[in-house]
Amino acid sequence: MNCLICNRVELIKNNQNPFFIKEFKNCYAVFADHQQFQGTIFLYSKRHVENLDELENEELTSLLNVMVNLQKVMRQAYNVDHVDCEIIGNENKHLCIQLFPRMEQDIPLYGDNGNGPVYWCPKSRMFAQDNVPDDKALNSLYKLIEPYLDQID
Repeated sequence: MNCLICNRVELIKNNQNPFFIKEFKNCYAVFADHQQFQGTIFLYSKRHVENLDELENEELTSLLNVMVNLQKVMRQAYNVDHVDCEIIGNENKHLCIQLFPRMEQDIPLYGDNGNGPVYWCPKSRMFAQDNVPDDKALNSLYKLIEPYLDQID
């Protein structure tokens, strides 16, 4: 199978993924490759499934618990107003929950009076090269969230 996220999970298992944050029972937390919204975190399902309904009840409960608690932690660590959640699977066929830290009027050029969903930010901006964090930026993001990670199990 040629799955981008499965490949990234293998990098985590081999201590080779610089975006890795923490392992949980049924998922891994990683920083997103692009940080248009500083502190964006993805949750990768450990098991290769495409949809939430493919998880066993215990896996689903565990994953959603991590998601909810990670939202709370992100609001505290990054001092943001809200954390948007998105589960999409059109491009990569592996369950991935995307968590975007948000502030009022954080998309001034694209939103409705600066506000709106993350998908209102054009792909060219979301995936711009200047949004790829270097090691120093990743370390800074990790230092902000690390003190709160023990609140999540």
